[in-house]
Amino acid sequence: MSNAFKALANLICYSDAALNPKKWLAQEAAELGLEIDGLDRISPQAIMVLAKLVSDGPLGKKSLAYTFELDDSTADDCVDGLFELGFVQTDGIIYTATATGERAFTSIGSRIIARHSFETKNHLEQVEQLKRLFCC
Repeated sequence: MSNAFKALANLICYSDAALNPKKWLAQEAAELGLEIDGLDRISPQAIMVLAKLVSDGPLGKKSLAYTFELDDSTADDCVDGLFELGFVQTDGIIYTATATGERAFTSIGSRIIARHSFETKNHLEQVEQLKRLFCC
């Protein structure tokens, strides 16, 4: 499952900028907030931090900040918010996703996959239409 989690985390964190993943993350998290308590109260950056913790395992705050180019204050806000909601646990230095955090990650990921698939299909249809007009 680790490779699948890594692939899903990459889709969540690094998908095509034209698809605006941060906007999607906020919207999907807000909609899932009814199913998973607190999910609607965390930032897109925190969702990406959670994705990294689920896919790569325990990490320190500095490593997470470096990965996502977050300043120390933003990294603190992300991990503190995730901890308060029970999505991660910590020994004070290293953060690890909890079962609740993993559930939130997979729920968001499922919705991002569906959105990404829809957007990709629409884009392909537009390209095919242009191809028919201007090629062969």
